Amino acid sequence: MLDKSLAILRAIRNDKQKLERLLEFMEKEFTRERKDETELMNYNELLPEKYRKIVREIADNLNSNFISYYNPDTMEVEYFPKNLLYEGENYLGDDDDNPFRWNHDRWDACVKFAPLGTRATYDIMTNFVTRMPDGPEKTELTKMLGGRKSYVNFNQLILKSPYKDEWFVFKQNSLEKHVIDKYFHKYIRLNSDD
Repeated sequence: MLDKSLAILRAIRNDKQKLERLLEFMEKEFTRERKDETELMNYNELLPEKYRKIVREIADNLNSNFISYYNPDTMEVEYFPKNLLYEGENYLGDDDDNPFRWNHDRWDACVKFAPLGTRATYDIMTNFVTRMPDGPEKTELTKMLGGRKSYVNFNQLILKSPYKDEWFVFKQNSLEKHVIDKYFHKYIRLNSDD
């Protein structure tokens, strides 16, 4: 198979247009996906294994518009829908006798992770589109990001596009990176000797 591939390359080596098309195809098909998958993977590999599951769980909660509280002492995560908060209090009340009281209220230490705001979500969408290969999907998504109701329109189009799976991976990776940057970065090992 390698011999056939090399024969094709030799046959078109003097045709600049064909070489550019081949290079564009190879970059689109082979390097982009691998780069996106490894960017966060390498970042996560620096994080001790015991924190990776927690980071993934908190990122999943953020994606579902849940607020998460993390207890660094016990490594527990408590989460609930953002709309259960009202002016800093939970709808279930703060009465000590309430059996539905949140555990994080009793923790000595906890870290709060709130769902991303519209600006941060827009930045993730923009970063994804920027990395897409040129084509009609990228053009359409770029237009949608510049218009009204960009979030809703983006989601409708991306779910119908061939980039749907890549988008879900990219968004999850971006949310995990956000969680690491906010708190878990202090556990990153810069080399294996640490």
